[in-house]
Amino acid sequence: MNTDYLKGWNSENEQAKADFIEYLYRRSGRTDGLYTGLWEEFKCHAADSARKQVCFLGKSVDDVLWGSCV
Repeated sequence: MNTDYLKGWNSENEQAKADFIEYLYRRSGRTDGLYTGLWEEFKCHAADSARKQVCFLGKSVDDVLWGSCV
């Protein structure tokens, strides 16, 4: 069996991604077992939150997006 496609596979990273998607599913309130669109919904909510922080709280885009990493 050819397992070349697993080279570079990081099980910890993959588990972290799966855990996050599971968190998004639980947080969404869905009960239908469909995970489709969760990441897109998260991105929209995150972008909306960032926009509100910049527009209404007067924070800089860099502070909102990157915090002290800049």
